Amino acid sequence: MAKKLTFVFPGGGGGNWLQHLIYCLQNNETSLIVDNVNYHNKNIKKSQDICITHDVNDKSNIFFNSKAVFNIYLNVVKKLRYSDQKIHLIGITEKFETLASEASSKLFFLEEQIDLNWDYIHQDSSLFIEQLFDILDNHNIVYQKNFKICENAINNYKKTCVDPDLYFNNFDSEEWLGWCTGISKHLWQDWPLVTDLDQIRKFLEPKKDFYRDFTRPYTINIK
Repeated sequence: MAKKLTFVFPGGGGGNWLQHLIYCLQNNETSLIVDNVNYHNKNIKKSQDICITHDVNDKSNIFFNSKAVFNIYLNVVKKLRYSDQKIHLIGITEKFETLASEASSKLFFLEEQIDLNWDYIHQDSSLFIEQLFDILDNHNIVYQKNFKICENAINNYKKTCVDPDLYFNNFDSEEWLGWCTGISKHLWQDWPLVTDLDQIRKFLEPKKDFYRDFTRPYTINIK
């Protein structure tokens, strides 16, 4: 059977969790607390009426998107790249190409629409739930309007999200250095192929304050 509804989301933006939440609403089940840091496990039940993608070309799809792209970047880096794909074990040149590409891809999502706002998960969960219910209603998805299931799922998901305070403006952090490199790649098509962290710091140092100030509006405090 063809999928009824497609959600577009940036990598690290909770698409697999959303698919699981909708399954729970459709089957009146409580959300799982994941043992891992993400919801990628094939054993986690997900709605068959929902399709998720990173492809932004079809603007008629529903965009599960965010302005907090630094948060989203950290989530995909820590929950997928490091935890699942073990990029800490690869060479530094390839690692920072991966981090820069992830950062740039998140910044591209700033140009896209927001139909279901990821930011509300942390800022106003009731509004997030209302948005989700409206979308499901408008696309004739059969489900239970159970706020308790949603709140439980949101609380479980938030426990997996990475705290940006640990990395923001931290030049000792690979994650921050990779993010700043990605900003340079995205804005100016300028980024180095490096073999050690000192090379990266030297490249980024002249615009150190810019990276901090540029990133602040795209960061949500999740505490």
